[in-house]
Amino acid sequence: MRSGLKILVACAAFGLLAIGTWRLWIVRGTSMAQDRYDYAAAFENLRAVDRTPIVEIPAIAGKTPEELRALLGAPEICETTRYSSRCRYSPGQTEVVFIDGRADWITVADFGETPFAPQALMRLGLPQAPPVARDAEQMQWSELAGLKRVQLVGDGKRIEFARVKARTD
Repeated sequence: MRSGLKILVACAAFGLLAIGTWRLWIVRGTSMAQDRYDYAAAFENLRAVDRTPIVEIPAIAGKTPEELRALLGAPEICETTRYSSRCRYSPGQTEVVFIDGRADWITVADFGETPFAPQALMRLGLPQAPPVARDAEQMQWSELAGLKRVQLVGDGKRIEFARVKARTD
């Protein structure tokens, strides 16, 4: 007799659970997938995309190696060729090619998690502007802030590196 009572109690509990679920789905017009959690409120306090400059390209472009040493510190390594020299600096894994003794081609390789968007120009100390050319993996600007060409390259989600040509192509 006790086992029958256990079965009866279990069936009653199952029935109450079924009725409660039925009320949520049918009577109230909601489903379990339509929860009432406020996802927007959960994410509203997340930190905005970092727009702090990694390096200030306008301050670097056209400078001599000595002037860059004062701005960026000592280079990690330098190489000299017949027509130019190239130095690598730690801020942003920045590589500078000096042509005629002036910083001309600048590559910044460390953007962290910066999204692939024109706003990433701010990470280079440049004003935000719409690109003159864009595809899934690169954006390009001409004559931006007095620079010959600025190019951001990424995977469509994040910036992988920036290449700036200050005076020469």
